Amino acid sequence: MLEYSQEFHEAERRRSAGELQGYEITSETLPKSTTYFFPTAMSEADQFGLMKANHEQAEAAQLKLISEKRWERFIDANKVALSPPIVLLLIGLAIRWVITGLRRQAPPEP
Repeated sequence: MLEYSQEFHEAERRRSAGELQGYEITSETLPKSTTYFFPTAMSEADQFGLMKANHEQAEAAQLKLISEKRWERFIDANKVALSPPIVLLLIGLAIRWVITGLRRQAPPEP
């Protein structure tokens, strides 16, 4: 699920009210776009200059976030996949321990 910050929702509200102008930039390396918000009074040249200056940093931050989320999902999937076999192994070892503990042991030779 896509999560947005409170600041993003506020910027969207202000864009709807006409206070901000927004640009959505897509990248070949990212699965989702980056949205930039600027005051409507700012010139387009300044807006594009700021987008160009900040796009690499925004792209790096998104790639880092995507990498972290993938790692979290990998760990969670492994927990789910490995838990049942480990539990069954421990139950089997416990049963074996009980069975071998109940067998009669040979008396030690004098």
